Amino acid sequence: MLIQARNLCKDFPSGEGTTRVLRNLNLNVYEGEFVILLGESGCGKSTLVNILAGMDSLTEGSLTIGDKDFTHPSDSMLTSFRRHHRGHLRCDPLCRIPENPRPEAVRHVLTREHSSSIR
Repeated sequence: MLIQARNLCKDFPSGEGTTRVLRNLNLNVYEGEFVILLGESGCGKSTLVNILAGMDSLTEGSLTIGDKDFTHPSDSMLTSFRRHHRGHLRCDPLCRIPENPRPEAVRHVLTREHSSSIR
C-alpha cells in the first residue's frame, strides 16, 4: 500500500471555535492506482491533497506513506519528502476542459520514478 489514512481529521480555527473540514476519513491508495477526488466546493478536497503532499498537518488520525509514519512528521522529514517524492498538480476549476492537463500528463506526474522509492 502506498498511502494509508485512518480516521483522518482536520480542524481549522473559525470565529467561534473550530470547523472540522475532514471527519474520520479512511483512505487506501495502492501503487499504480489512479485517484480522483470529486466533491462540492469547500468539502475538503484541497485540504486532503495538501495533507497527503506534506503541505499541511492533520488534527487527528494516522497517515502512513510507503513505510513511513506521517502522523506527526518532523520538519526535516517533510522537507525530504517534498524534495524527493511529492508531485502536486492543481487544475483550475474555472478553466475550460481543454485548458486542464491531458490525462497522459497527469499520469506522468502521478507515476514519476521517485514515487517507487517511497516504499
